[in-house]
Amino acid sequence: MKKLILLSMFAAMAMYTFAANTVALTVTKTTKTCTPDGVANTDGSEPWTTTWIDMAAEKTANTVHEMTAHFQLAFNNTYLWIAAEQMGNATIDTDHTAIPNSWERDDFEVFVTMDTTAYAHKGAYGEYNNQFRLQRAAEYPWSFDDAHSIGANNPGTFTIGQVDAGDGSFVQEWQLPWAGLTAPMADSGTFDGALIRFEIQAADNTTGATGGRNDQRFWIDNSDNAYQDSRVLSVVKLDPKVNVGIPTLKVNNNFRINGNRLTLSQVGTVRIYNVSGQLLKVVNNTLSVDISGLSSGLYIANANGLSTKFIKK
Repeated sequence: MKKLILLSMFAAMAMYTFAANTVALTVTKTTKTCTPDGVANTDGSEPWTTTWIDMAAEKTANTVHEMTAHFQLAFNNTYLWIAAEQMGNATIDTDHTAIPNSWERDDFEVFVTMDTTAYAHKGAYGEYNNQFRLQRAAEYPWSFDDAHSIGANNPGTFTIGQVDAGDGSFVQEWQLPWAGLTAPMADSGTFDGALIRFEIQAADNTTGATGGRNDQRFWIDNSDNAYQDSRVLSVVKLDPKVNVGIPTLKVNNNFRINGNRLTLSQVGTVRIYNVSGQLLKVVNNTLSVDISGLSSGLYIANANGLSTKFIKK
């Protein structure tokens, strides 16, 4: 009897692993360029086509069932592009001051996990996860949130354009640089250039008040749990894989962050750079560097012939 139980448990684990690695969508690299202005041209001038991917997974708790949404993905070696459209959206939620919680607004929310083995970390959010939200608002753009991510503070230009038709529909075009998506990973994950984890959510607040986000749509997973468990994200294959060209810096024991000080295991000259390669600080013959004057973000430290990335919070 025990053998049967063990075999059943093994089979269940095998099924979960298979599901976790199943490619849900393959995106072909494009030679065209997207202009993220909120006009998703399908005339051949941009990578968008007339074939959209429906966001058909409706949240079971929805009390309103009017809004629909779809999206497309495109990429080259520099950018990941997203085109997304909501239709049948209530037009009440246009006052950007009426609802304090950004996540309760009309919006698109995008989740991109660069390390596709993140499910092995029990889905916990780390530097390899990116969660972005852009609200629909009468005053545009009003708010771009990068919860669970420091990606917007890193290299490249995160650009989003929106066009609101005024009839309950609106389109957003997102331009996310690979350099910005991968830079926060530091040494905590790996990006092979071929696979990412992805989910997109559309939200419609139909009352214009707090608590009125009662129509939500998703691409595949409708648990509304992607913000806290990356294992629910689906795998997207990039074909051929993207060549990001970002050097990999290995973890080493020569650097430690202790409050507002960067400490070394042995005396050396410390050079601190931003992610664009600009030299910000040099301290000679030291075991400790004061980093309190640095803004929050990602930096590179070099000393004694070794380098590491670190985050100033």
